[in-house]
Amino acid sequence: MEKYADTLDNLIHLKRVDELLDLVVRKEEELKEPVKFADSILEQLEEGLIENAKEKIGLSEFYSDDMNEFDDEIYQIDIESVCISHKNIISVSDKNVEYEIDFEVVLKAYYSIADYGRSPWDPEDRVYMFVLRNDIVKKHTEVFFSLCQY
Repeated sequence: MEKYADTLDNLIHLKRVDELLDLVVRKEEELKEPVKFADSILEQLEEGLIENAKEKIGLSEFYSDDMNEFDDEIYQIDIESVCISHKNIISVSDKNVEYEIDFEVVLKAYYSIADYGRSPWDPEDRVYMFVLRNDIVKKHTEVFFSLCQY
């Protein structure tokens, strides 16, 4: 579609429907002032939103799709940074505004992985006497989505 849109002057290629909705809301003549006002309020609330997102993310449970072949356990998560990567106005009126916000989060996950290769095996009982574990620290960048209304 992008190549086709490039050949015609009256077409604009957008990657997401959200971009179209955002453009429509922002271009409406009667909503210019409320949108500017909403954006200025969001800027003032941004630090609080980020702190709230950190708190919610810190209380969440995590698992890794990358470590599926291992018997792993995430025993600690450190949130290194949280920032707003994308914000999109869904609706705006005289009484409220609704945003869709994407938070980019960099976090460090501490894994404990069972190492059956080094663990002592009891051939008589056919069980491991105990299982040794390896600790791995891995950095992840994730994007979390939130709706914000004020």
